[in-house]
Amino acid sequence: MRKALAFFLALAGVVIFSRAEAADPTANDCVTLLRSTHELGVSFEAVNKCDRPLACAMSWTVQCESPSGKITYRGRSEAKFPLASDESHETFASAEKCTSSWDIADVSWSCVKK
Repeated sequence: MRKALAFFLALAGVVIFSRAEAADPTANDCVTLLRSTHELGVSFEAVNKCDRPLACAMSWTVQCESPSGKITYRGRSEAKFPLASDESHETFASAEKCTSSWDIADVSWSCVKK
């Protein structure tokens, strides 16, 4: 009987803990990232849909290619920014260094509670 009661209480604790986690989404769950391609780069708009401020970071790789397809430049860039509750922030990944074709890739981002 004691084992059954202990098991039930442990199971109830797991259910309560899981519901509490579901009610409090992680910082990354609060953010939507929108991407728009422009002539000389890509803009990323981070939108905070939660009621708490966040600290966010993004990184990406810029790659330039010659008309023959040879890589002429490859560099990693990053941006760090605060993101207030129900606000958005735009970051521009520039390909201005490229004289021919370019690509913005390996985009990663994360946000944490501020």
